[in-house]
Amino acid sequence: MAVAQALLVKILMLAMNVATGILSARVLGPTGRAEQTTLMVGLAIFPAVLSFGLPVALQFRLRKSPETEDRVVSTATLLGLGFGMVCIAVGYVALPRVTTQYSPAILHVAQLFMLGAPFAVLFNVFNGVLEARGRFTEANFSQYGQLILSVIILFSLALAHSLTPISSAGTYLGTAVLATCWLWTVVRPKFIVGGFVETARSLMSYGLRTYVTDILGALQVQIDTILVISLLNPTSMGLYAVALSAARVSDLFSGSIVSVLFPKAAALPRSEMIELTHRVGRLTFALIVPAITLNILAMPYLLPAFYGKAFSGAIPVAQVLTLTFILNGTGYVISQAFLAAGKPGVIAVIQTSGLVFVVPLLIWLIPRFGLLGAAWALVLATFLRGAITMVCFPIVLKAPIPSLLLTVNDFRFVKESLTRRLSAHST
Repeated sequence: MAVAQALLVKILMLAMNVATGILSARVLGPTGRAEQTTLMVGLAIFPAVLSFGLPVALQFRLRKSPETEDRVVSTATLLGLGFGMVCIAVGYVALPRVTTQYSPAILHVAQLFMLGAPFAVLFNVFNGVLEARGRFTEANFSQYGQLILSVIILFSLALAHSLTPISSAGTYLGTAVLATCWLWTVVRPKFIVGGFVETARSLMSYGLRTYVTDILGALQVQIDTILVISLLNPTSMGLYAVALSAARVSDLFSGSIVSVLFPKAAALPRSEMIELTHRVGRLTFALIVPAITLNILAMPYLLPAFYGKAFSGAIPVAQVLTLTFILNGTGYVISQAFLAAGKPGVIAVIQTSGLVFVVPLLIWLIPRFGLLGAAWALVLATFLRGAITMVCFPIVLKAPIPSLLLTVNDFRFVKESLTRRLSAHST
């Protein structure tokens, strides 16, 4: 039921993201949409790369040792503030090397927006606290609440003829800051000085093992955008941003499932954790395949209707990108078994292999085939990464390779779970 609630929130968030994406695309056009993406690229990459595995380590420690919550949350908050400051400095230096095809004004604003990095790190930290506590309703509200506010502001700006790449990107940043401040009041971290070094060492002993995973995961999500920004013109980047947005319609399930699966699996014995992960992986695959099929079939009709004919060139790119979500979503869910088993280094190896595949493919295919080359590079790299994830189960966990086909027991499990839930509500 927690997964169902998270899925409903994802659907709501997706609807609002699509609405704001359509509005931005129609008002700003391909070039303006590219500038909006470029303004936010630093905040999309550096807080994920430079949080040193803190959010995942926090959840793991809270589930394993809930009695230490006050000290762990206090330490994680202070570390998050420090890591956010590092993001500001690194972003200021690195952004000029990425945005070479954009005006100096866009670059300066993108650097200024990096001041929001500490809020981005703390947002993930506080959400991790709430998910570890099982308070998924509040964690979900922090996400869809800021989107609702963003929708209101963006439509107001459009009505006032004041929607620009800078004002739209600034809206997303401002609402994220407000959401983090609200989370602060909900989590209410107590600043405990004693034991800071010991607790920080405990968090980082796990977090640094996931750090490579964070870096590689963030790069895998953003490396295509970075290279498209660097190698192609702003109009192409605008088309690619819309194609990504349309393709992510299929990415409803994996994030919702993982937000519930990891905190629960981390507290289970290994055999039960593996069984749970296998079952959830099969259910995820069964949900993603129909969603992706419908999305691919509908794109030639819906994308021009919503975004405008100027973005028709994004249709084949979006259709190919959609294929990555059936592979990436299922693999993401299944890989949580390694984190829950206390083996984040395995994820690092898997992510490294994916990045090793995708970067050469992107560099080779983008100049030759443009946006379609970028899309197919992601599909091929995601497939290879998923295959490696499967092979790691017998090697690392001494468990069978996960099957993606539903079994009779899976249907029985779902039926019994729903029956128990309905009986509980009726009583």
